Amino acid sequence: MTGTSFHLIKVNLSKILMLFNALFFLAGVVVFSAKNTLELSAVEIVLILVLFIAFFTTFRRKNSISVKILFTLVGFAWMGVFSHTLMNQGLDEEFLNQPIETRGFVVSLPSSSVQKSIFLYKVVEPFSAEVRLSWYGVDRTKLVVGDEWMLTVKLKHNNGLRNQGGFDYEKWLFANKISATGYVRTNESNKILSSSNTALIHQLRQSIRTTLSPYLHELDFSGVINALVLGDRSLIEDKHWLLFQQTNTTHLSVISGLHIGLISTLLFFIASFVWRLSRRLVIVIPAQVVGAFFGIVGALSYALIAGFSIPTQRAFIMASVAFLSIILRTHYSVWTLYGLAMLLVLLFNPLSVYDVGFWLSFYAVGVILYGVSLFSNKPALLKLVYLQLVICVAMLPITLWFFQSSSSLSGLANLVAIPTFSFIVTPISLLGALFSIAEITT
Repeated sequence: MTGTSFHLIKVNLSKILMLFNALFFLAGVVVFSAKNTLELSAVEIVLILVLFIAFFTTFRRKNSISVKILFTLVGFAWMGVFSHTLMNQGLDEEFLNQPIETRGFVVSLPSSSVQKSIFLYKVVEPFSAEVRLSWYGVDRTKLVVGDEWMLTVKLKHNNGLRNQGGFDYEKWLFANKISATGYVRTNESNKILSSSNTALIHQLRQSIRTTLSPYLHELDFSGVINALVLGDRSLIEDKHWLLFQQTNTTHLSVISGLHIGLISTLLFFIASFVWRLSRRLVIVIPAQVVGAFFGIVGALSYALIAGFSIPTQRAFIMASVAFLSIILRTHYSVWTLYGLAMLLVLLFNPLSVYDVGFWLSFYAVGVILYGVSLFSNKPALLKLVYLQLVICVAMLPITLWFFQSSSSLSGLANLVAIPTFSFIVTPISLLGALFSIAEITT
């Protein structure tokens, strides 16, 4: 091997060094997440000591190996600290399996049907925790996010479905930091204490939902539009869920990284174009920097309106990393930024590994980045077609792994649905939401 070839390999490896570090950090997080207890067994202690010895042994001679060992250990420890802190916030037994009078706040948009309402309730007395409650009955009071209530509830531990290959309800509760589940008991002491005692963004989400409701009521896909604007999937009908599942287009029916990336990128190009109309402004601040700033603002705004759930947090971090690299005028490879985004997501919330969306989104983005590099010399339209085919084929194994099913029509369905949702449905839905916000504020 010539010196030039060796140098090229070294340069290429340096471009994905951050990605490797992030993957080893992820490995540490995943190993701890697979444990059934927070306690370390004797075998685990021995393995950790071996890794520490390996780290100190390779620190001077093989620095790259020692760094990866360190990232693995830190990932393992970070998941342990995070999980231990969350478990310590669990409820005492005295508050479980018996009626308890509580004072707290409604902190999520209620999911309502004829029979019941499901909502997140932030308890402040007689303990402090966030719980998921169901309120049954056709004559129950209408719930509004931000309202302060005195409620008599009955709570239980987070025990849920853990079917092989299916949705793990207990892990979902843990990942969303929900301490317990339960229901509201019928009691004369149940009463609202005050209204709208929550953050402005929650009030805005409730107002948008209320304002859009009469306009969407007659539309067949009103639940999907509500989900795209607010991240509220409770109004999506079963027949539509079935359609999305059969065509593997479920990711399009809710706010995801695709939608947040689309909106922030659109704002980036619009702001950059407008800024370039003035030569003086361009001299002061480059148009790309201004566009990137508006891209971050757009991503944050959309994520907040969607409730800043785990998927939207992840999408915001990924978009922010890309735009910050433009603002700071750095010249890192896309794989470095990709690895940095993964690392930041895990540092912000290592419980993201319990969310299927974490794996699907990072896998899909990785496939897209690789596909773009493969077809960089192709015409734009042909590139999009090839890229879509690569995505459909590459997503097949991970879809089968998580959902044990796939559709032969998924490739064709996504080929049509992705541009339709990205460039028509989502922008029009958000424009409607903007008009509703203008109506609320005037």
